[in-house]
Amino acid sequence: MARPIAPRFEIMVYKSKGAGDTTQVPATDAVINFYRAGATVSAPVTVPALTLDVPVSVFDPGLIALLETVRVGVGPATLRVTGVAQDQLLLSNDSGTAVPLDIGTRLMPMANRP
Repeated sequence: MARPIAPRFEIMVYKSKGAGDTTQVPATDAVINFYRAGATVSAPVTVPALTLDVPVSVFDPGLIALLETVRVGVGPATLRVTGVAQDQLLLSNDSGTAVPLDIGTRLMPMANRP
């Protein structure tokens, strides 16, 4: 049940073309790179409270790194990454509340920036 993973993309900004210019050229510092980050859950699982190393299937771990903290969707829940593989993360829940992960739930690094 794999989905295609889009590579990073970039935005190129061009200078205004002057009267004597035959082509537009990129402006100084004109490339803005965006990198994919985060992972999408591919099979439902609940990460129990105060539990280590729960395997979670994902379509692609993106740029999630070992020992990183990820936020669950847009909610307040966070989990710690204790393992990263091609299609699986190991997640630990340090909180006293179980965290359900439905198919399609997005796990985003807390420090995610383009």
